[in-house]
Parts: sequence; C-alpha cells; structure tokens
Amino acid sequence: FNRDSNRKQLRAVICVVCSVCRHLDISRENQRASKFKMTRKILSSIVQSLVHLVSLDISGHIMLDNCTVPAFEDAVGRPSIEPCKSSIYPFQELKRPLQFLGLYNTTLCNVTHIPAYKLVITALKTHKYDKSIQVTGSAALFYLTNTEYRSDQSVRLRRQVIQVVLNGMEQYQEVTVQRNCCLTLCNFSIPEELEFQYHRVNLLLLKILEPARQDESIQRIAVHLCNALVCQVDNDHKEAVGKMGFVKTMLNLIQKKLQDRMCDQVMEFSWSALWNITDETPDNCQMFLECNGMNLFLECLKEFPDKQELHRNMLGLLGNVAEVKALRPQLLTKQFITVFSELLDSKADGIEVSYNACGVLAHIMFDGSDVWTMEEPKRSHVMDKMWAAIQSWDVSSRRNINYRSFEPILRLLPQSGAPVSQHWATWALYNLVSVYRDFTPREAVLGWSDAVCVCVCVCSKVMEQCENFKEDPMDTSR
Repeated sequence: FNRDSNRKQLRAVICVVCSVCRHLDISRENQRASKFKMTRKILSSIVQSLVHLVSLDISGHIMLDNCTVPAFEDAVGRPSIEPCKSSIYPFQELKRPLQFLGLYNTTLCNVTHIPAYKLVITALKTHKYDKSIQVTGSAALFYLTNTEYRSDQSVRLRRQVIQVVLNGMEQYQEVTVQRNCCLTLCNFSIPEELEFQYHRVNLLLLKILEPARQDESIQRIAVHLCNALVCQVDNDHKEAVGKMGFVKTMLNLIQKKLQDRMCDQVMEFSWSALWNITDETPDNCQMFLECNGMNLFLECLKEFPDKQELHRNMLGLLGNVAEVKALRPQLLTKQFITVFSELLDSKADGIEVSYNACGVLAHIMFDGSDVWTMEEPKRSHVMDKMWAAIQSWDVSSRRNINYRSFEPILRLLPQSGAPVSQHWATWALYNLVSVYRDFTPREAVLGWSDAVCVCVCVCSKVMEQCENFKEDPMDTSR
C-alpha cells in the first residue's frame, strides 16, 4: 500500500472530475442529520474548481452568514442574475448564470440577486396565484431572456420559459404581469421559437386584445406580437388563426381607434397584421370583406389623409384581396375604383402607395372589359392613369417589400386583354430581381403572349436577371 501514490491518483481523479463536471447535487434532506455547515470558503472552492458547472443543488445545508452580502447592499437595484451582482459572494466568481440552482430549505432563498434561470421558473410554477412573486418573477424573465444571455440558454430552457410565461398570461390577469409576459415573448425569435405553442399563444394574445381591455401599452405590444406571429408562416397557420377571430379582432381595434380619431401604433400594426394574415389566404381575405373591412378602409383614408405608413399597409392588404378572383367583383364599384385611381398619384411612402394601388387595379383589369359594367370612371381612363403612374416610378427604387412568392404577379403575364396589367407585373419583377439581387423567388418567370413594346422591353430585362432561376411549372388558371 503506497499512501503517497494513492493520494496522487486521487488528486488526478479529482482534477479530471473537476474539468468535466457540469451537474453537482450535494443537497441534504434534513439539516438536523448533519453538523456540517456550508462556509463561504467551501462554496467558493466548488465554484472555482468546477469551471463548467451548469447546475448546482445545495438544498438543506446550514449556511453561514458570511456567504451573503449585507442586507443594505442586497436591497439595491432590480433583481438580477448577473454573477457579478450576486447576493451570494461565492457565486460572484461564476463566468455565467447557472441553468439550475437548488436552494430549498436554506437561508439563501431570501436574497435578491441569484444567478440562476430555473429558480425563477420554479418559483413562478409553484406560486401561480401570489401577486408579488408573479410580478417580480415575470419581470425577471424579461431580463433573463434578452440577447445578452441567449447564448447560455438551451432550446429546452427557453421553451420552459415560454410555457411559464403563457401560464402567467392564462392564469393571472393583473396588468403588470400581462405586460411583463408580453415583453418577455418579444425577446424570442418570432415565429420560430413560439411555433411549438403557436395555437395557444395566439389565443391568449387575442384574448388580451378584447375590447374590454383598455391598457394602451399592453395593446401595442400584443398587436406587435400578433403581427410578427402571422408574418412568414405557412397558409395553414394563417387560416387557423383567422378562424380564431384574428381578422375581426384587428378590425375591432381599428374601429375603436377611428372612434377616438387616433392613428397610433396600434392602428398601424393592426392594418399591418391584416396585410400579413391575408397574404395568399383567400378565406381570410373573405373574412376581411365580410367584417366591414372596406368601409373601415375608406373611413381611415378620409380621417388620416397624411398617414403614409397607414396608407401603405391598407393598400398592401387590398392587394391581397384583389389577388383572389372570386372576391374581385366586390372591389369593382364606382366608389372603390375612384379611390384606387386617385391613389395612383400618391407620393406617400415613396412609390409604395401608388404601386400597391396600381397592383389592385392590375388584377381587376386582368379580368377583362366584360366585367367592367360601370359608366364612370371609364376603364380606358383608369388604364391610362395606371400607365402614367408606372412610367413615373424609378425602377431602381429600394422598397419595403416581403414577397413570399412571385405567383400572384406571374398570373398576370400570360394574357393579352390588359397590357397595363402585364406592364405592372413586369415592372414589379424587374425591380425585385435587379434591386434585390439576393432575393430568390420560388418560381421562375414563365412565358407570356402579346404586349406593348415597353412591356416586351421590360420583360427581356426580367429574363436577363432570372436566367439562372430553375423553371418550375405553375398553374396560372386561377
């Protein structure tokens, strides 16, 4: 038996363990069963030695007072998980917050600044109806989930945070908790990180936006989240959210803002959300028309004539409606056509309002002269205004656009009944593929029939830009 040799081997084993150990559980069930006391020196030694420590459980240990900062220092500032601000001296040496820290049945439970994520999650789960814990805990989660700490958080941990936040929104209607929860959700990548709870989070947000709830800050954040959740998701998601009452809820908010004669972020975000949820989603477009959407559009246009972003959002939405052939007859009235025609001359938001108004008319013109039953305005006059508007735009304009696909534009190309529709479509394609060279559509440009000379010229430029795109046959009969 060689004692020195064994000591060296033991030290070597300890060094190896310290270099790889990530989870350490030295908790006790009963303090009375042991005379051992956790000192500042012992706790510091653990933190210094286990450099890769992720979770630590010291529940049940008797802690000496020298482990914590003085009470007057502990009370300063907001609750924080930053190690350098820790109320527990040894944990100030941590390089990053712990994923889990077990402090059950220790005096350390009462301190303010604890560098651990799951302590907050556990507290919120355990004390669902304690107002002070819900308010403080939901605020802490907002600070814990910001980008500064994101690299230290696993997907599983962030999902646990989302579930706790949604629980809070569901079970506790206190305004501060609701605001904190909504702000916390804004710290996640939307819709990607919320997709596993997509149905639930949308239902909760729509509930928050019920007319009875008048807190402006919560409304603003909730509408922003709703808008982000329906942007860049597939049509199945949009249709499901539409059936939850999304379209009607947004229109109710718009109606309320109109009554108050107020065009704020809630108003603009609501129209933007409607623009997103109707994109290539005919059912939601129909809901918009059935819920008095066109009258609200006219009222907003009249009440807020100088709100450029509002006009852009509204016309973008109507462009989605106009893409649905079955719904276009509802737009083909003297009142609506006159408004769209007048907006062709708009300089609001660069060319965006004029461009979107022309897009609405391009789809209407695509259906041919037979459907144009009104005497005024004359179809030829409106087409002339469209030509003039398109010719006035700078084809190198950089614009605020986000096309999911080129399909609605491409449908306007293989026809000869309305060259102005082709002209708008080819101008749009050329602008997209020449100015936004990193923008890759899912479809390639198809062939087209007769058009006027200027249209052919622009089409050739489109083909030059798109020659490397893979062809993908597409049904253009819809």
